[in-house]
Amino acid sequence: MQINKIFPLFFVIAFESCQFLEKKDTINIKGSDSMLPLMHKIASGYEESTGKKLHVALSGGGSLDGLAALAKGETDIAMSSVALSEQEKKAYESQGNKLTEVLFAFDDVLVIVNPDNPVSQITTEQLQKIYTGEINNWSQLGGNDAPIIGLIRDKDSGITDFLMDNVMKKAPFSTKIIQKDSTKFINQAIDNDVNAIALIGSGNFDKHNAKALDVSEDGGKTYYAPNEINVRAKYYPFIIPLYLYYVEKKNDEILPSFVNYLLSKSARYDIVDMGYVPNPIEEDSL
Repeated sequence: MQINKIFPLFFVIAFESCQFLEKKDTINIKGSDSMLPLMHKIASGYEESTGKKLHVALSGGGSLDGLAALAKGETDIAMSSVALSEQEKKAYESQGNKLTEVLFAFDDVLVIVNPDNPVSQITTEQLQKIYTGEINNWSQLGGNDAPIIGLIRDKDSGITDFLMDNVMKKAPFSTKIIQKDSTKFINQAIDNDVNAIALIGSGNFDKHNAKALDVSEDGGKTYYAPNEINVRAKYYPFIIPLYLYYVEKKNDEILPSFVNYLLSKSARYDIVDMGYVPNPIEEDSL
């Protein structure tokens, strides 16, 4: 699904000059909720490694929200699990700006339920049928005789974009699916309702209040758990790329320095430590 189907105006408007980079002690980063825990870690590692006192202002809201903020000059860096199309990239270039895309890691998208839910695995076809409403009771999946409460993030979320492209495949969502405005509310709902189900980035997974289901994309012949081995080998089917987008500015040293650290060996340790997979994927993590 192309981003311009969701908010086409953001990529044809004139790009406003970014004011934030004039403040050399601050970088503003906005976008994917799935990337927030990792960027917190990277920011701390940057200060420790370089000795530079840098205030990194992080905020979520979703991948598309971050990209929209970048287009309007309201953030320095956009975090996104959704890739810009070539046409959308050219919209930045047409305004005389140099847009840089950095694919620095991968994250696994988890299908999560309450720990007390007896169901432990699911197929991609079953997941689609849950979100279309065709499967609406846990007993249809070998679980309790109870209604399934399907949860989804808002349309600005990269996880929702992933769900639409890789699971729904143009099938319509049931009107009974409940939308939540943040990952925090998704986690709370899973914790409070044994019948709820949702998709979430692994960086926001609360293993004490939720469990992740094994997933099969071959109709139930083979199920894969979302662990590092299966993600690194690309056996686990739900993997999303993690991008940073930013506009290069003349005479600025802070932003390139931060991005260079992001691609360093030290940052790869942080990425692995947080449960993500660094790009490029290598047999040896580091």
